[in-house]
Amino acid sequence: MEKSKTALLVGFACMRALSTGVEIVDQVLGGITPGLPCVIAGPSGAGRTVIALQTAASALESGRVVSFLCNEPAPFLMRQAASLGFDFQAALQSGQLALLEMDTEIASLMTSL
Repeated sequence: MEKSKTALLVGFACMRALSTGVEIVDQVLGGITPGLPCVIAGPSGAGRTVIALQTAASALESGRVVSFLCNEPAPFLMRQAASLGFDFQAALQSGQLALLEMDTEIASLMTSL
């Protein structure tokens, strides 16, 4: 399996999974485990960012804190979220949401692994 087409969701069956807010993802994977990272990977155009933004919106609506690590700049993510109908501004200002941009050199190293 090509690394660029893999997806990984980290979790343990003994913990209660939370909904991602994306029905098809919840049906296939059973949700996400609280407190553990969720990595969404795939080729360009596969919908990684859209799924991640939907998941973040669902978590924020439930009152959870979200750390979003991406190789896209925060202003781009905010514009994309707004285009999908998500208003993350209040969560960002309150500290409930952290948008972290991965250094492109680190992203290149991870892609080559």
